[in-house]
Amino acid sequence: MFNVKGNIAWAGTAAFALPIWVGTSATLVCRFLYNPVKFFRVNDRSNATFPDVMPGLKHFFIQVSGGVKLHAVSHGAGAGRPLLLFLHGFPETWHSWRHQIAAFKDNYEILALDMRGFGLSDAPTGIKQYSMDRLCSDVSEVIKACGHTSCMLVAHDWGGAVAWCFAANYPKMVERLSILCSPHPAAYQDPKRFNSQQVHRSWYFLMFMARGLPEIWMRNRDFQKIDELMLQGAWGVKRAGAITTEDIERVKAALARPGGLTGALNYYRASIRDQTRHPSPAVAKGVKAVLQMPVLLIHADSDAAFCTHMFDETTKNVANLTIVQIQECSHWANQDRPEVVNGHLKVFLSVKKGDIGGVPQDPQH
Repeated sequence: MFNVKGNIAWAGTAAFALPIWVGTSATLVCRFLYNPVKFFRVNDRSNATFPDVMPGLKHFFIQVSGGVKLHAVSHGAGAGRPLLLFLHGFPETWHSWRHQIAAFKDNYEILALDMRGFGLSDAPTGIKQYSMDRLCSDVSEVIKACGHTSCMLVAHDWGGAVAWCFAANYPKMVERLSILCSPHPAAYQDPKRFNSQQVHRSWYFLMFMARGLPEIWMRNRDFQKIDELMLQGAWGVKRAGAITTEDIERVKAALARPGGLTGALNYYRASIRDQTRHPSPAVAKGVKAVLQMPVLLIHADSDAAFCTHMFDETTKNVANLTIVQIQECSHWANQDRPEVVNGHLKVFLSVKKGDIGGVPQDPQH
């Protein structure tokens, strides 16, 4: 059935995005004219290999609905321990959780996933392949494929967006939920939180809505935008050496794989589709549900992606919430301040469920 209201909303969003598309196109044209050779230069990383960050890691693939194969990295499988599942954000891979894997591998069965469209996982074509309903289904199938019925879920950025909705739609499969630098879905529908200041920060959502243009914006000058996002300026990590040249090369090699960049960008395109042309039941439930499992929400004082007020009023949707703000920390919190993040995770995961409400909400770290 043709969704009149949804298509009008999508068209209105596209109209709002049009000046951004024009401005981005003009910027790219200027870069091309300034140095055409550098503009199109992309190093060949098709044969790039990277060593494991520690011994004992196992790489394998999990096939989910539609024949999509997801790359996963595990440690401690079959040891009878609780499953600790990590979901990364854009534009990262499982490797972004290296510090957390090292910290928790002795007490949990670790599984760090390359989400569909990222890393070595398949990147199916079509925006609908990245709907929130499919992404949540992926997580459910991965947990079951590992022989578990539930997990401790830790997620960052886009992984966090998926985790919020997954916990709302599959509450029995999440024992405890830890979210890094990813506001609750309800924040985006609250004009007090998603105000003009946050809209200004989220301009790239509208730019990524276009077809083709974002791929050029990301790929030109050998994926220079990755360096800018993760290492430089307001977006970059605050701790020197937190993300290394090799870490950046891993990200670029993954995005350079056939379909990898478009798959990653389709998360943004699908999110707009999910809320306009083809409303997502998973998103709708994610916005309205009140989570009952214990939740740890970590955000950063210097997060260029999200204003601090985007994390306000999360208690409306979480019955048992511990919220922490990390100081002198960028959006890439699990890599920028791993010791602080790991400390909060350790306390949250180890405290008895009935006592979690007493976990210190310490904004001074």
